[in-house]
Amino acid sequence: MQIDDFMIQMSYMYKRSAKKWRELREIAVAMDEHVIKPTRSPQGTRWLDHRRKALRALQQNYPALCALFEAWASEQRREVQKAEVSK
Repeated sequence: MQIDDFMIQMSYMYKRSAKKWRELREIAVAMDEHVIKPTRSPQGTRWLDHRRKALRALQQNYPALCALFEAWASEQRREVQKAEVSK
C-alpha cells in the first residue's frame, strides 16, 4: 500500500498547487519529456483502471519528478519551504 499512498499524495500535491504543476511541466520541457497529471490510484468504481492510469503517469513522469525533487531538496532553492522539502 505504500505505492498507493505515494500516488495519492502526488495527486493531491499537483491538484492543489498550480505552481508546482507548472514547475513540473517546465522541468519536463527542459528535459524534452511529456508529463501527465498524476491521478489518485485506488479510487473509483473501476479501481484497477484507475491504478493502471496512475502507475502509467508515475512511470512517464519519473525522470521529471526526480529532477524536480532533487532541485527542491538542494539548499540552493530558497523559495521552497522546509516542510515541502521533507514531503
